[in-house]
Amino acid sequence: MVYSLGLFLNKLIMPANEYLIHGDEEERYTFEDLVADVNRQFEILEGKHYSTRILAEERELLARLKDKYTLVISLAEKIFDIPNPIGNEEGTRLMEEMDLLVDNMTEDAKDLNRKARLNTLVKVEAIDAQFHRYMIIVLCILVVIIVSTGLYGLFLTKGIVIPIRRFVEYTGLVGEGNFDWRLDIKTGDEIGILAESFNGMTQRLKTSQDTIKEHTDKLEEMVGERTRALKDAMEELQELNIKVENAKNDWEATFDSISDIISILDIDFN
Repeated sequence: MVYSLGLFLNKLIMPANEYLIHGDEEERYTFEDLVADVNRQFEILEGKHYSTRILAEERELLARLKDKYTLVISLAEKIFDIPNPIGNEEGTRLMEEMDLLVDNMTEDAKDLNRKARLNTLVKVEAIDAQFHRYMIIVLCILVVIIVSTGLYGLFLTKGIVIPIRRFVEYTGLVGEGNFDWRLDIKTGDEIGILAESFNGMTQRLKTSQDTIKEHTDKLEEMVGERTRALKDAMEELQELNIKVENAKNDWEATFDSISDIISILDIDFN
């Protein structure tokens, strides 16, 4: 915007100069159009149309420019009020004074432009520094997220994965009939409660197994006693059979002897 203001200021003296050379009244209207353009540039720089922020030093330069600009307009109006401008000495003097003012204004405009560019660079550097600060904050947040994720993964491993592995090992041992092993998981959460439930279940299974073993041992002992009693009874029965057989044989031998005696007596009697 400051660069555009400098261009319009250089054009501002041309209509008055042309009027002094040619005496054309149309140059007055050209000058008025240029004045309107310069006024627009000043309004833009002052922030009337745009929210342009100008520092105090720049505002002071801009105020000096406007003061000189007012003098230039006043000199131009005096030139345009000259009825016969061609070769007029008063007009020439006014034109020289006007040229000097416009040259000073051009230098002030250049100075204002340099300060504006410097302020822009300062703002860019401030934005860049702020961007770097934001990047550092974002990187710190990312580091925190990564560390938190790692700690959560470690917690997940210790709190869930390892207990689950113990559960798998435990169920394998219980499936093989080992009811003496217990889960040592004290996490204070649902997994710890489940481990206590498994331990209670295993204890009940062991109690049931011991009871069944006790009844089985008693039954085996009773069957053994019955078997021994039956064996003794069989042995007694076998001994009795032997005695009966011996008695039978003795009775048969005795009966045969009696029969022989009776036969002999019968023969003798006859």
